[in-house]
Amino acid sequence: MAEMTLSDLFDQAVNHHQAGRLDEAGRIYQLILSHFPDHAESIHRLGVIANQTDRPGEGEVLIRRAIALEGGNI
Repeated sequence: MAEMTLSDLFDQAVNHHQAGRLDEAGRIYQLILSHFPDHAESIHRLGVIANQTDRPGEGEVLIRRAIALEGGNI
């Protein structure tokens, strides 16, 4: 089986996220961040998941970090 690219993993996470499988999406975003700690889109999406699961403080911190990394292009 071919190794998945960053883009493949991120797309898979987004698909889980959009389908409401937040735990699985979060696991994949975390996997991405274990290899690419400044991957702003994964950080942003984890912030969204935090907000969706009633952790707004954590969500705000993550989303602010993503914005800082991308210069507001999130």
